[in-house]
Amino acid sequence: NPNNPVLVGKYNINGYCTDIVTDQPYAYTAATGGLRIFDVSVPSMPSLIGTYASAGRLALGANRYLYASEYKFLNILDVSDPTSPGEVCRYEKVHPLAYAIDVSGTYCCLAGRGKLEILDVSNTASPATIGEYETEADASDVLVSGSLVYIAGGEDGLEVVDISDPTWPIQVGTYDTSGQATAIVVSNGYAYVADGDGGLLILSIGP
Repeated sequence: NPNNPVLVGKYNINGYCTDIVTDQPYAYTAATGGLRIFDVSVPSMPSLIGTYASAGRLALGANRYLYASEYKFLNILDVSDPTSPGEVCRYEKVHPLAYAIDVSGTYCCLAGRGKLEILDVSNTASPATIGEYETEADASDVLVSGSLVYIAGGEDGLEVVDISDPTWPIQVGTYDTSGQATAIVVSNGYAYVADGDGGLLILSIGP
């Protein structure tokens, strides 16, 4: 019942949990000390089943690859066996502070500190930066939907970049929010923006 959320499970990691992605029945969390992988098939009894030394911001790609963006590096992990995640590649980013991350198809987008970096990850063992774009703000979140990249840029609001040619990204739209755009989700023609003291914004972005 969304009108009455109830806590059904909890796991104390003795530190901070800063990011999470899920692929049932697993939850992957960026936490103090690195990546923690939980079996949440029984929500009331989450169990820790796997760890990895580093984490950062997280995104799940196809074929059970997990992408972890940290300072200077992008780590690509094979989590097909969640009890023993294995490093496929540790890639040195062009823009070390581009933490925000999303993966769609064969592209990985990293954003932060005024930069958008686009990687071809069709070969997960050898990713390559194929495009760059100077954003209007310091991105706090990035989301890829089709050929468009949505960037939550704090006090500068929302920025939309077309990567249909990933080697030549171009801005196609902006929206100046009243607060601080910190996170974004896109679904069914709408962008849902967490806008700090501006609250929740729902923007129509078409089909």
